[in-house]
Amino acid sequence: MKKIFRRKFFWLPLFFIICIALLFSLGLDDVFFSEHEVRLGLIAELSGSMKAVGTSSFHAVTLAVNEVNAAGGVMINKTRYPIHLITLDNKSSVAETEKDVFQLQNEHVAAIIGPNASVYAIPAANIAEKNNMVLISPWSTDNRTTLINNKQSLSIFRAAFTESFQEKALAYFASNTLQADRAAIIYDARAQVLKQQSDYFSGYFKANHGMIIDMIGFTNPQNLTQKLQLLIEKKPDVIFLPAYAQDTKVIVEQMHNLNIKIPVIGTDAWGGQQIINTCGKMCTGYFVGTHMDEQSSNQITRDFIATYQKQFKILPDDVAGLSYDATNIILHAISSANSTSHDDIAQAIHKIENFNGVTGYISFSQRSNDPEKNIYINKIENNKLTIVQSISPNDMQK
Repeated sequence: MKKIFRRKFFWLPLFFIICIALLFSLGLDDVFFSEHEVRLGLIAELSGSMKAVGTSSFHAVTLAVNEVNAAGGVMINKTRYPIHLITLDNKSSVAETEKDVFQLQNEHVAAIIGPNASVYAIPAANIAEKNNMVLISPWSTDNRTTLINNKQSLSIFRAAFTESFQEKALAYFASNTLQADRAAIIYDARAQVLKQQSDYFSGYFKANHGMIIDMIGFTNPQNLTQKLQLLIEKKPDVIFLPAYAQDTKVIVEQMHNLNIKIPVIGTDAWGGQQIINTCGKMCTGYFVGTHMDEQSSNQITRDFIATYQKQFKILPDDVAGLSYDATNIILHAISSANSTSHDDIAQAIHKIENFNGVTGYISFSQRSNDPEKNIYINKIENNKLTIVQSISPNDMQK
């Protein structure tokens, strides 16, 4: 009887080992996903100092998800699966962001969209990479977001262009279009990403044979009048101002009080439509680099703007456009890979060429997790953004 018992249960451990091996061969990622839905995670700045950014992102991601669900869901192997979006508020906090990534890992999401601001996207990316999770940041331009230990990440992507490309393009615009030889820089010294933008612009402007005649780093946008007076005495041809929209408004008010009428160039930190809502007519005549062409003839862009405005009673800003594109990039990758495996999704993103997004055509490659796309230079006129130039990576190689 003992021999029979031993023979009978001898196979149980072996059977268990075979089952585990099968799970790994199928891919643990797929095992954890529900056979009835595809889970996506969204980390957005829905409260705290970056609430406006997170709200735009949330609106756009939910819009994209609802549109796909209305059509039956995302297509995988000729079957449509509804998307279950799990939204977490990082409260504009690094600590909350880190907790959110681990929570979404426990929720077994196919991919994470967000965070937006680089200060949160970078730590989120580091955790996601270590845990083999796919993450795409809509708005982060910091080069470090997709570089883990100074090497290209395996599974971290962005929908935005990078800082280095943006500042190269803005310096190119200042030198070639505005014919500026002397530039002054006013930047927010509290934000590493904005300090880096000033450094990149400075380097590229000098490479174009320009001169940086002054750099003002502020920790408080108030009370810059004396520094602005000294700056104007140096007679710059253009002022480069990487700062967030609310701080930009405060600085521009002081510039107006001093009757400073020098052309000003802002970055995507102005937030596209956000600078119109914040600074308004005071910023008339200024230039700003944006991710989205609001006057685009692209039907996808026009439909998105119309739908977003109708649903949320406000024009979409850059963050909204990028968040909508980021969501659809992930869904396109899932569908083309016919898989929710993290590795398969990452590989599918690398293969994307000329994806028609609301922020323009987007391409990735095996060499980079950053998209190749255009930047749009806008002039603020009549309380709206008007495109004056579109610059591609190839334009600056001519």
